[in-house]
Amino acid sequence: MDLKQYRHYHFIGIGGMSMSGLAEMLNARGAEVSGSDRTDGPMLDKLRSEGIRCYVGHEASQVHGADAVVYTAAIPKDNCELREAERLGIPLIYRGDLLGAWMHEYPVSIGVCGTHGKSTCTSMCATILLGAGKDPGVHIGTELDLIGGTTRVGEGSVFVAESCEYQDSFLDLFPTVAVVLNIEEDHLDYFSGIDQIRDSFVRFIRICPEDSGLAVLNGDDPQTMRAGKEAGRRYVTFGLGEVCDYRADEIVLENGKYSYTLFRKGERVTRVSLSVPGRHHIYNSLAAIAACEACGVPAEEAAEHVKEYHGAARRFDDGGFCGGARIVHDYAHHPTEIRATLSAARDNAQGQVWCVFQPHTYTRTKQLFDSFAKAFSDSDHLLLADIYAAREPDPGDISSAMLAEAVKNQGHPDSRYGGSMEAIADTLKKETKPGDLILILGAGDIIRILPMLNGEKKA
Repeated sequence: MDLKQYRHYHFIGIGGMSMSGLAEMLNARGAEVSGSDRTDGPMLDKLRSEGIRCYVGHEASQVHGADAVVYTAAIPKDNCELREAERLGIPLIYRGDLLGAWMHEYPVSIGVCGTHGKSTCTSMCATILLGAGKDPGVHIGTELDLIGGTTRVGEGSVFVAESCEYQDSFLDLFPTVAVVLNIEEDHLDYFSGIDQIRDSFVRFIRICPEDSGLAVLNGDDPQTMRAGKEAGRRYVTFGLGEVCDYRADEIVLENGKYSYTLFRKGERVTRVSLSVPGRHHIYNSLAAIAACEACGVPAEEAAEHVKEYHGAARRFDDGGFCGGARIVHDYAHHPTEIRATLSAARDNAQGQVWCVFQPHTYTRTKQLFDSFAKAFSDSDHLLLADIYAAREPDPGDISSAMLAEAVKNQGHPDSRYGGSMEAIADTLKKETKPGDLILILGAGDIIRILPMLNGEKKA
């Protein structure tokens, strides 16, 4: 698809993180862009400030005059704008196809995939490439201050994109370097299980050109290595294991953050210092260094620039204070992500760790229930908000109260169903002490609790 063949693009669901970024990229290139979303908010305000026409609510007439209509899997087939575009014969472009077309314009493209860590590793790659003067194009599923949002239109030869496996959307992309951080069970409302998930990652890796493509694989993750070997592409590995091509050793924790010595193919390269907390970021940084070296940034230089990454939105993000307790919030919503983020909280807490978690979707909560029940051991207190339904109806057989009881049965000292956000905020105000750390986790709307903790009555 030639992105220049359409003059006016209309986005259905323009307020989404990826959709808004794509809209900004097209707008920056000079295309006319409009869009609609169910609700108003800061993202639509930002788009309007850039000259993009945004509607609140969906109406058929809003697609009139558009040369192409962009949609996502979240848009129902009976959406009035989608149906009107079909009636008028306006070309429909799936979000993933649009991103893939953009990616295809660059000679070198990094696609960062995995069950966890995609946004962080993509952000690290962007930070390295910018620091090295590569002037990259960037598309991330979260906001990065360094690029002023989620996307960047670069004039260089490299594009880096977060590549999500949900509904196989990453198969619409065109990586020449495929980074696979890890493979676990998730999105089980779409995938039947780990075998189908792994097969999708195999197909993603195989998009890389046979002659010049490269896979960057987590050498410590069995599912990732199985997928990489099955894909049949040239690959390098990263991790802590002795056989990994890019390996971290001599790991030190100091002031809540990690540093390590980087070895490449058994040879000492340099010392790497991370500016973000969490042992799991050792893996993200190794992957980013390896991927960027494949794009022409020497590992020594990449290691120097990776310390310039100071975090992205909703990734162990500062949330202020509740009384004397520090607040941190994070997007973590899978058991593995929760364990990693709680470990980082424990490394940085002076007092007790209070975890507030909002489960994301009934399907995920039910199918990973046992793993969730064991994921909170690094917290001293757990308050569970109601499950965020997202796209799903309530099946009536799973709840946050049930999860709170299961966590308690694992020996947790204080696991509770917290009730409403207002009730959770009141509990935190009454029970936390100076020096405690409040960790707010979830991919839904749990972020609404922040202003309640900072003295405001309403979000």
